[in-house]
Amino acid sequence: MPISFEKKLPDDSRLALWQIEEDEEFFLSELILGQGELDQLNRFKASHRRLEWLAVRLLLKEMLGKKASIAYDDFGRPVLKDHPGFISISHSKQIAGIYFHPDKHPGLDIEIISGKVEKVKHKFLSTEEMEQIGESDNIEKLVLYWCAKECLLKITGHREIDFIKELTIHPFTYTNEGSFYGDIRFGEIQSSHHLKYCRHNNYMVVYAS
Repeated sequence: MPISFEKKLPDDSRLALWQIEEDEEFFLSELILGQGELDQLNRFKASHRRLEWLAVRLLLKEMLGKKASIAYDDFGRPVLKDHPGFISISHSKQIAGIYFHPDKHPGLDIEIISGKVEKVKHKFLSTEEMEQIGESDNIEKLVLYWCAKECLLKITGHREIDFIKELTIHPFTYTNEGSFYGDIRFGEIQSSHHLKYCRHNNYMVVYAS
């Protein structure tokens, strides 16, 4: 199907999501890939990974109004080769998403809301953050915190960041859509970010720049 969700923000950044319901032939007919892109696609053997790769590129084409190539920088962040601006990419199950920012590297994370996150919360939450969530172990808020830290990680691209010690989420009141602040304290990177979030069907979506 076409874009299932799109939001334009005052800073000219844009968030868009694609519900993946099409087959591979549909995407190939819409994109007309060059040999280099086909080589990239063929690195993926699993059908769901191929569909995610294709959906992201068609979503980008719809957002920009023309086909654009994606490369990756030294930190593994996606970059636009032939178009101004910056992007972050995420996908989960049947959803693919892109957050575009005209001036700086953004972060985007999408996760299906599932109780699985409860088993690993000790790996990414500080004691203070666990207290913020509360004893009820609100699954949605746990997923939101995970997405938020993944989002901050994607902004920096530094995979060796300690999620507990170097990424911090400030207290906030949880609703179905809103915003909060998070900090990155990793070596010379000392920055604060305004993260926005929303629920999209059974998915949590967090984005920031």
